Amino acid sequence: MASRIESLREKRDQLNARINREAAKERQNQRRERDGRLMRWGVVVEQMIEQGRMEPNKWAEECRRYLSRDKDLERALSGPLEQSDRSAGAQGDEADSDHGRETL
Repeated sequence: MASRIESLREKRDQLNARINREAAKERQNQRRERDGRLMRWGVVVEQMIEQGRMEPNKWAEECRRYLSRDKDLERALSGPLEQSDRSAGAQGDEADSDHGRETL
């Protein structure tokens, strides 16, 4: 009888391992979809700034409002926006010390 129980436990362990593998694949696919969506949003924002439909300073202000980690803020304002961020940063120094950030 012990061998039957051991056999069932082995099958259970195999099934649990299979469930874990499938769940990991699903999480990975969801991450890829989200990453792709976020990159596309970034392309839209970048093009809006280039076309003058969004002010770089407005983008910098919104980034400061929603990004609480300095590294995230630095990444969001890197590249072409660095110059705009510097000029907005001088204005932001006059505001409160946390730059009006809200954490998500």
